[in-house]
Amino acid sequence: MCFSTTASFSAGAILSLIGLLSIKNVNKKNVYPFAAIPLFFGIQQACEGFVWIGLQTSNQLYMMWGIYSFLFFALIWWPLYIPYAIQKFKTPTLHKKLLGYTQATGIAFAGLITYLLLAAPPTAQIVENHIAYTMHYPATAFLIGMVFYIFCTMLPFFISSDLLKLLGLMLVISLIISWFFYRVAFTSVWCFFAALLSVMILGIVSRLKYAQ
Repeated sequence: MCFSTTASFSAGAILSLIGLLSIKNVNKKNVYPFAAIPLFFGIQQACEGFVWIGLQTSNQLYMMWGIYSFLFFALIWWPLYIPYAIQKFKTPTLHKKLLGYTQATGIAFAGLITYLLLAAPPTAQIVENHIAYTMHYPATAFLIGMVFYIFCTMLPFFISSDLLKLLGLMLVISLIISWFFYRVAFTSVWCFFAALLSVMILGIVSRLKYAQ
């Protein structure tokens, strides 16, 4: 969460609870990966709480642990997990091959980001009550990376079940709002907006349960 330590840990707890409720409502094994998304968002938000603590107390251990944990979820976990979770969900056979491409792109992207994060340790600072993460590579590389990131984390929603298309649209809107109004703290703020969409995931899983 991009506002405070308390907000981060509170959001982490609430999202984790939503994730557990979502998982509890699953009645088909193939839906479990999708239903678990809010739980992982909860863990990610809690990780950012440690970034806040580290920055506010100058505790380097908390700060670096928090930064790497948060960015692991934001930049490595989601490109790997989203295509997998959507592919396991109700997906038309026609689109499974395209989802396979997004998953392959996610694997390549995650591998590259892992290398970059280890080669040049990221930093974070509080800017206008938000956490701004700095990853030390050229701006051009960032823009190219964003294209591939969007390809493997957002496109899968639009090539899957109709139930997920609205969720994908909300993700796009949240990305646009984060980019134009909170660009300095884009990574943190967009992840916050995306986490809020976890409520929609619980709704989708519950709908599937009672529709059967």
